[in-house]
Amino acid sequence: GVLRIKFSDGVPMRLRDGSPIAINARVDAATMKTLDRLSAGGTWQPLHDVSENALDALRQEGVSNTQDSLPDLNNYMRLTLPAGTDEQSALQAFRALSIVEWVGLMPRPEVSSAIPDFSQAGAITGNLVADRYQRYLNAAPEGVDARWAWLGSDSSGSGIRICDLEYDVNENHADLPTIKLLPPAADPVYDDNHGTAVMGIMAARNNGYGIKGIAYNADLYFAATYTVNGFSIPAAITRCADALRAGDIIVIEAQTQGPNTKPKAEREWASEGLVPVEWDKAAYDAIKVAVAAGRIVFEAGANGAEDLDSSVYQSGNGGHHPFQAANDSGAIMVGAGNSPYVDGEDPRAPSWFTNYGATMDVQGWGDGIVTTGYGDLHPGEASESERNLWFKRSFGGTSGATPIVAGSAAILQDTFKAVNGRVATPAEMKTILRSTGTGQQGNQTIGPLPDLRAAILKIYTDAGVLPTIAAPVITPGDGTYAMPMEVTIGYGAGQNQSNTQIRYTLNGSEPTEDSFIFIPSQGDTLYLNYGATVTARAFVRDNALNRTFESPTSSATYVSSTPKVATPVISPGAGSYSQGQQFVITSATPGASIRYRTDGRSISFFYPGTDYTG
Repeated sequence: GVLRIKFSDGVPMRLRDGSPIAINARVDAATMKTLDRLSAGGTWQPLHDVSENALDALRQEGVSNTQDSLPDLNNYMRLTLPAGTDEQSALQAFRALSIVEWVGLMPRPEVSSAIPDFSQAGAITGNLVADRYQRYLNAAPEGVDARWAWLGSDSSGSGIRICDLEYDVNENHADLPTIKLLPPAADPVYDDNHGTAVMGIMAARNNGYGIKGIAYNADLYFAATYTVNGFSIPAAITRCADALRAGDIIVIEAQTQGPNTKPKAEREWASEGLVPVEWDKAAYDAIKVAVAAGRIVFEAGANGAEDLDSSVYQSGNGGHHPFQAANDSGAIMVGAGNSPYVDGEDPRAPSWFTNYGATMDVQGWGDGIVTTGYGDLHPGEASESERNLWFKRSFGGTSGATPIVAGSAAILQDTFKAVNGRVATPAEMKTILRSTGTGQQGNQTIGPLPDLRAAILKIYTDAGVLPTIAAPVITPGDGTYAMPMEVTIGYGAGQNQSNTQIRYTLNGSEPTEDSFIFIPSQGDTLYLNYGATVTARAFVRDNALNRTFESPTSSATYVSSTPKVATPVISPGAGSYSQGQQFVITSATPGASIRYRTDGRSISFFYPGTDYTG
């Protein structure tokens, strides 16, 4: 019984004394009389909750940034029809008015449910301990590499505002920071666990217990889609946009009905056939204005298992086709990819339920997400008395994927602002995420998984602040030498003991921060008794960026020219054999000891192998 009506932008309409009137434009009396007649007995309200001045300012900010013509969001109104009015007849009548650009029914709320197949404790790996680990924070390709990002300055979302819009949130959860409500929710159906789980992924506190949010220093806002004024996703979007600044983040945790959506009783799963909210024109226009005003919008791609490139999304819908490239709203659309927990499926391949298509920009985990809320991880049985200490073992869906990406973006915005002296635009953030992420698997397009290390390095590179790290110098170089011999590793240009660690291996493998350490300033020397491949890398601390950077590797291969004993002979020689084959190793040198390995690694001082006893 509720219509949403968009008056044409050329005819600014505003509510005065409960009725729409034209301002700064002339409308013929007959048209206004028809409008009054069609709405007689009904109740007019603005579609958006924020003030007319705030919507005008938001639009003007967007026009100034983009030079685009943007919709007048004040021209959106809602009309509650008198009881018994035929909705379809009313829709047709309003569409016939020359001053009406668009009219539609108020959509019913749709819950963004987690995927039930992955929601029970132990259902992923069967190991309760392994299931409770926040693996999505790990390094690429498994996770987004938040742990590396946190090691530097400007890397926890400090000063970045994130506004989540959905049904409800438990703002009193012990592991969440202060959340500013815009305003409190009045949801008559759903509980607050979903919003609590989303907030935890993005910004749970760094307090030594519970979980750790990706952007744990970000400022959190919450805009309920269901308030005392009823259900409205567009109104929640503009409340977020009004409370935020350019460069801040809006997270849309909602989905809506599309052309393939069945009645609830006929769906195979709760979200079957649902699509991103911008399929609804009112939501699309609110997103477009928010993005133009510099707000970075992350939109859940929905859990409908729909191909958004299919022909059904290229026609109908009143001529509104948001998934076409030419009609891009500017939002960053998030799909759901398999986590490493899913047995028998490729990680980062599209989850079975996710929507997909060219409109998708980037993905997050679609399952296995440990976060706040629900209580099936801790305390294990969801006692209401412990509600503020509830944690979930396996959150998922595009509901879980979207805050993983949004939290990552808050870290990147924090870094971008510190390096460039300004915030990244929505288009710049989309480019960074798409160009640096870990590529997806599978053929259905959902985009890459964020890789914060690669993205931060790109921000440094583009800004010209990424330091050049010289490789260590290995002396002498490659060659054949009499053994034993001495090998040294020297610092590269600009490196010294105070800012550099040199790490090396003796088997040609890539050195890591856990490999053997070499300290030239303390007179370190390698004594090689056998041939070996020495590989070294410098790890250099940059105090200005408060990060440690890796150099390229240096490598030198040494061959012994003076073997002290004859080379062992293995018999029979190389080939394919039945299992159980015996091999004999001999040496022509009397009394020689023989050592062997079966993993392909060379015998060395550090890897001596096993004594051969015949």
